[in-house]
Amino acid sequence: MDYPLSFMKRFDTPSLLILRDKVEANIDKMIQLGGAKLMPHVKTHKMDVVTQLMIDKGIQRFKASTLAELEMVARCRASEVLLAHQIMGQKLIWFQKLKDQYPHTKMCLLVDCMEVAEEIQRELKEVDVYIDVNVGMNRTGIQPGEGLKELIAYVKKCSNMKLKGLHVYDGHITDVGLNEREQRVADCFEGLQEYMDPHWEMIAGGSPAFSVHRKSPDRTLSPGTSVFWDWGYGEKYTEQPYEYAALLLTRVISKPAPDLITVDLGHKGVGAENPLPLRVKFYEHPDLEWVSQSEEHGVLRTSMPGKYKIGDILQGVPYHVCPTVNLYDKAYVVNNGEYEGTWAIPARNRNISVC
Repeated sequence: MDYPLSFMKRFDTPSLLILRDKVEANIDKMIQLGGAKLMPHVKTHKMDVVTQLMIDKGIQRFKASTLAELEMVARCRASEVLLAHQIMGQKLIWFQKLKDQYPHTKMCLLVDCMEVAEEIQRELKEVDVYIDVNVGMNRTGIQPGEGLKELIAYVKKCSNMKLKGLHVYDGHITDVGLNEREQRVADCFEGLQEYMDPHWEMIAGGSPAFSVHRKSPDRTLSPGTSVFWDWGYGEKYTEQPYEYAALLLTRVISKPAPDLITVDLGHKGVGAENPLPLRVKFYEHPDLEWVSQSEEHGVLRTSMPGKYKIGDILQGVPYHVCPTVNLYDKAYVVNNGEYEGTWAIPARNRNISVC
């Protein structure tokens, strides 16, 4: 797992290291598995360079979580981007300005309630929309039933909205076994066809359920993590063929006790929403065990104290790569062992050109 890259001594730490050859291989595998049904989510990488790599390989449709991500996709001149996060108020005004500024990219919205549907009808010019359906995650979306039927009927009669289909995210289905995931997806999606028009599209799932939804010819696929992959998904969803393409670099900066080392990877440098043992894994150093983490420091216990020297660089795989990438302005990039430079992560800062 560790890459013997001598030039890493020049890198700042903590830092993000992207393995371009692995990124391109992961994109190729996504295309091999998903084909023309792909609408990858850009929330994982937030990089125009990675978006452009996908476009160069034939992917033209994307999902985004923020207006900054949406504008990044539009700057890359993709054919379509869906803002998969219901917006209202001032954000609708900014959305319309972005839509006017980038006419070459079709920008679509989600809606899950009558209040927002009515506001979109009042405030926006013509826009394609998908209705967000809650099949058990209970984060967003409208549950199947009479309310969904009423929302569909309302949107269909609105002059400023064109209903394109349903958006159904099942991120709560995280079973390790593929058979269990298949059964839970079948249970959650049972009955949804009665709400579908034959000309509509159903956008379904993320990375965990990708292996299930790709088998359905009528579903559009929205993997995100697959482009970089991470420890959390890599050890759970072993049927998916992706490789780790985003690593964390950190230096040993102190040895405060005979069996302890301190690195400069604090919780400002890695997604820290999970318990301490589930943040980053040093695959080549199984002797290391997390003891504590503060803002700028990480303390690890080792059974091999003579193994580590001050200044040593460790390479780790983040448990959750998406919030980890969001902590960095740039990433160092290596391609087949050769240093290529850095890639900016422009969409992490949420800045957009129209406000």
